[in-house]
Amino acid sequence: MSKPDWFKWPAAVTAFVGFGAWAAWVNQYHPHVWRFAMLQGLYAFASTLGLRYLTLQLREKLAHLAAPNLLSGFAAASFAFLLPMTLQTLAANPARLASIAPGFVMSVNYIVLLLWNKQRTNA
Repeated sequence: MSKPDWFKWPAAVTAFVGFGAWAAWVNQYHPHVWRFAMLQGLYAFASTLGLRYLTLQLREKLAHLAAPNLLSGFAAASFAFLLPMTLQTLAANPARLASIAPGFVMSVNYIVLLLWNKQRTNA
């Protein structure tokens, strides 16, 4: 049974607070710490709500190829790295890699487990 849409909001708010706080801690001595924290928090919020959809849509679009799970996982993981890295670069964050690292690790773990579960259940 599918969970209702409102069920995802607490996880997204938790991601916003957690990853925003991490970015604030990493950049605590920078004068624009809140800009980096809000940017990372907003990205974490949006990716929490949309990463599953993106990954499954990529898997569906690439289903005709030889390794759809591998290709869709790589494409989604690339998106999960390049988008926040670009945003933090545009914001002139000196510690951009440290700011996005926990979110990227969690995203890749989620993508791998999601695709593994879909492959295992043949859904």
